[in-house]
Amino acid sequence: MAPNAQYPMGGGGLQWRLVKPRNFLVACFVGPDLVAQTAGFSVNLAETHGAQLYENRAQLMRYLATA
Repeated sequence: MAPNAQYPMGGGGLQWRLVKPRNFLVACFVGPDLVAQTAGFSVNLAETHGAQLYENRAQLMRYLATA
């Protein structure tokens, strides 16, 4: 798969099903519209977002690696 078609990039995104309430920090929220929202920025991850798609995903990956 080409890098610009991968989601999430690199090591992938972890997902959990919480069965017991817990306190935790959410570094990023991705809604059904594929807009990723962080405390400081938001990026569109939809394939229809065109040439900017890879840079949006790269920006999010860099943020999550340091959050």
